[in-house]
Amino acid sequence: MNHKKSIEAEIQRTMSSLEGMQRVPGNPWLFTRIQAKMESKEIAKPSITWRPALSWAAFCVLLLANGMAIVSATRTTSKSNEQQLVQAVSKQYGFQQDATWSMLQPQH
Repeated sequence: MNHKKSIEAEIQRTMSSLEGMQRVPGNPWLFTRIQAKMESKEIAKPSITWRPALSWAAFCVLLLANGMAIVSATRTTSKSNEQQLVQAVSKQYGFQQDATWSMLQPQH
């Protein structure tokens, strides 16, 4: 019970300290200054002229990267397929793989 009274007393002291306060007057020209600033400045729009160039450059880079990946994949696949074919033919006809491979290599 004593605790409630001390809390209420603290609340009363706080409220009484606020009674003597006055509202701080604002700057009467603040609103007109803000309006003038807003009207004087144009909205800065991002430059649109560089966006298509950037888009085309990114597209070309992606296209080039995809092309390189496809060429790399087909070269690896064709070499491995060629080696598998040589091994299969060598095994079928009983050739030594080194001899068969040396026949297929171009002479310099």
